[in-house]
Amino acid sequence: MPFAIEKQEYTGIISDVPDGKYIFNDNFGFHLEYGRLRWFRWSESEFIRMVHVAVRDENWMTVPYSVSDLEIKTSGEKLTITFTAFYYSSTIQFRARIEIEVEETGLKFSFSGVAEKDFLSNRIGICILLPVGTCRNQPCLITHSNGINEEGIFPTTISAHQPFKDISGFKWQTAEGVHVEIIFQGEIFEMEDQRNWADHSFKIYGTPLHIPFPRIFKEGEMVTQTATFKFSFPDQKIQTQPLFLQERSEVFSVPAIGLRYTGRIKMQTEESHLIRQLHLHHLRIELVFDFDWENKLQIAFAFAAEIGTAIELILVCEQNTVPADRLHEILKTSGAALFSILILTPGHPVTATVGLIELITQLKPQFGNVLIGTGTALHFAEINRSFESVPCIDFAALPINPQVHADDSFTMVENLQAFKEIIDTASHQFTDLNWHISRLTLRYPFNPDSSGANRYDSQEGKPWIEDPRQHSLFCAAWTALSLRYLAKTSSITLFDDFGLCGVIYASDNSNNIHSDFTISPSYLVIGEIDWFEPVSLAGFTNSQPLTADGACFFNSKGQRLVILVNWSAEPVIIETDVLESYSSLKYKMLNMVNLAEKLHLPFEWIGKQYVEIEKLQINPMILHKGAICFVLASST
Repeated sequence: MPFAIEKQEYTGIISDVPDGKYIFNDNFGFHLEYGRLRWFRWSESEFIRMVHVAVRDENWMTVPYSVSDLEIKTSGEKLTITFTAFYYSSTIQFRARIEIEVEETGLKFSFSGVAEKDFLSNRIGICILLPVGTCRNQPCLITHSNGINEEGIFPTTISAHQPFKDISGFKWQTAEGVHVEIIFQGEIFEMEDQRNWADHSFKIYGTPLHIPFPRIFKEGEMVTQTATFKFSFPDQKIQTQPLFLQERSEVFSVPAIGLRYTGRIKMQTEESHLIRQLHLHHLRIELVFDFDWENKLQIAFAFAAEIGTAIELILVCEQNTVPADRLHEILKTSGAALFSILILTPGHPVTATVGLIELITQLKPQFGNVLIGTGTALHFAEINRSFESVPCIDFAALPINPQVHADDSFTMVENLQAFKEIIDTASHQFTDLNWHISRLTLRYPFNPDSSGANRYDSQEGKPWIEDPRQHSLFCAAWTALSLRYLAKTSSITLFDDFGLCGVIYASDNSNNIHSDFTISPSYLVIGEIDWFEPVSLAGFTNSQPLTADGACFFNSKGQRLVILVNWSAEPVIIETDVLESYSSLKYKMLNMVNLAEKLHLPFEWIGKQYVEIEKLQINPMILHKGAICFVLASST
């Protein structure tokens, strides 16, 4: 059957993704989005997440690219896509011609590129992302470069290292019975479990990591690769599922929620009052023992005491350099309460164990029942590969961000599911430890540029860690759902208290505390959850998480607060029975129409403006386009 092509425009909460094209015939389809092939589906079953070419620099950062000369031609049941991709950064210039031939029975993806200057790169080549949901625990067959076949199984928990190496051919069957075979030319490939970096996919890539990197690409040097796919689909069409949210049986205590202290907000100001109104559990205060550490710590502890939060203290130190007596004295003088101490070792991927027990033995008598933990400031990969638990720690901690490999909003939504799997794997490996998310951010919480030149900062000079979506409705929705997917943790530190990464920021988009300021949409979501005073929460089994998703909170009064997100630009109908047993139902929503008004008068909205709805409107429920819906359910 010939392919049809539909233009795709993204105008819902997710509006930063370039317009794409949906290419399909009767049962088979995929998206073409800015040079990437995405979401291959048979009926409604996804069997390949993405096929694209990636160029990585010497810091493993993905080099941005532009697309030109795009042509799409159809001839009978065959479709051909060609375009030029130019990969450009301050250090790299690489131009590639990409040709794609598609039939229902398979596709051929080829590229040939040339270096337009000398540069260092860790990797250039085809990347294939496979969805965890339909591949997990499924059998596969690996053909090695010597022609020998090896049977394998996709990992269930997160594989610390590459599950399959030396790949020249790869076959597998999805859980729904779709058979896929790939033959590679031009490079040897291998697979990694991207959940180690909070990406919800398995990635097949070349060049293998055992080959030294970075390598020098000389001007004029060519790179050519081809991946040829064969598809075989079930005889019976997979039944299309309606959009449904079914409550999971697992219910978890609500994690302790905090923000990171920046030192930009002064005491007894309107900004400090706004932070106080969130009733945060803790502030993250980072302590580096520089020449002025005592003064900085006194100010930070006093601020925490004023706004009524406990302290999550991050000690970045060598194990023999902590003046525990002086720390305790400053804490006692401030009147603040200490919740936890996270010990990180500079220059180490995880907390060094040498001298650790002695340090904790030194800290425990001074700080009583304060929780003491270790972990990493990098990624879960470091925990998965080299973390060691010692008997005297109370928790382990790691940061999470959803943009290690790609920065579009759809990827950030997909990667929410990896958050849960990170905690599941960590809890499986270290059954006696509670897990803290020491920082949850939209982007890296650190500058990944090892050169020190800040090459990844924006052209306007804004730091790498800042994301333009921080103060958007998208971030507010993503924040609410992050809490749901990280429900098994004991503590989560969200964004900064102030600034372009904060819940309050300057109206002129600077980090200047003296400017007029406004609150972020995520402030409204955090405030609403705080007003509800939840004690536990649950997630949903979800048939279409890129369309809609939700979280369910419970309080001690027997009420539920259900937060539902419609990512799309169209109203959606959701089937759910989670509210049918309640006699009183009220709702309100945030969308692009009313957002500015609610941000201007936040305390006229938080905990207020709910309107009654009839039970008939609950199952099925119609969610407004591009909206966050809050449903308050009571038995009386």
